[in-house]
Amino acid sequence: MTFINQEGEAAPSFGKTDAQGVAKMRTQWGEGAVLGQHKVTITKVESSGGGSTVLQDSKDYVPPPEGGTAVAKTKSLIPEKYGLVGSSGLTAEVKKDGKNEIPFDLKD
Repeated sequence: MTFINQEGEAAPSFGKTDAQGVAKMRTQWGEGAVLGQHKVTITKVESSGGGSTVLQDSKDYVPPPEGGTAVAKTKSLIPEKYGLVGSSGLTAEVKKDGKNEIPFDLKD
């Protein structure tokens, strides 16, 4: 999950959800998110391949580029539009007071 501040040139905030779907946001300076209005992007992908754990006989095997290492295949587990700033349609307001619990309903 990424929060992109719309009220200035503040750095974006990033968070990874836990098993309950709750994300704790961080900036490059530490925990939390910048106050104000944000555009939001959310991605959730499943990876396969991309390493020595996938046998060459497997359908998930991706041969590495010449002189490189194997690249993992990814599959989006939510509609991909939520991962794009221009099409996610998601916004959030981070306020100074309160817990800032912001639910997102990700529907296709």
